[in-house]
Amino acid sequence: MDVNLIWSSIPVLARGLQNTMQIVVSATLLGGALALAGSILTLSRQLWIRKSVQVCSSIIRGTPILVQLFFVYYGFAQYEWIRNSWFWWILKEPIPCATMVFAINHAGYLVPLWTGAFAGVNRGQWEAARSLGLSKKIAFSWIIFPQAVRLIQPAYLNEIIFLLKGSALLSAIAVADLLGVARRISSAHFAPLEMFSVVACVYAAIVLTMMGIVAYVRRNNGNE
Repeated sequence: MDVNLIWSSIPVLARGLQNTMQIVVSATLLGGALALAGSILTLSRQLWIRKSVQVCSSIIRGTPILVQLFFVYYGFAQYEWIRNSWFWWILKEPIPCATMVFAINHAGYLVPLWTGAFAGVNRGQWEAARSLGLSKKIAFSWIIFPQAVRLIQPAYLNEIIFLLKGSALLSAIAVADLLGVARRISSAHFAPLEMFSVVACVYAAIVLTMMGIVAYVRRNNGNE
């Protein structure tokens, strides 16, 4: 194993890791917001609204994220009206495009989790809020939502772990992520063992840290 190559490649790999984490963190925040909005819509009394959200979530969860990346990054580019639109600046660049796709994919998996968390809050909480004269918005914001957050925490963190591991596909659309940079160095120096060992160790360190956080959250929730 060429230790000198690994050492000299650290700055380049660090930039790749920075791109990976930038996309994952941005997609986590944006996807979380989209999922929360979508799950709130599933509480609507309008059947078509609830069904629309459920169908969109099912389609997202039913297709591989690699297909979604190719569909958006390569597929949309063939339409001139898209290339002339205001949002082309997002689709034409690998990092913004990947962030958008990962955020939507993340939201598709989180919507059922939020919906289940809201359903898991005792119905009596709504009735108690009404008996106190609280509006639906206040009851949701201050009573229902905090309890749903507590219920969803472990599963939510697990979804972030899945999103992080899925980021290994980013190089498929020319993103200079951790794996993409490692592949280029490996090809240039014929050192697959060295580069992919580093990538595996980095991913393992991040994922194991997050798994520890999940276990800690579960223990705390179980003690409350």
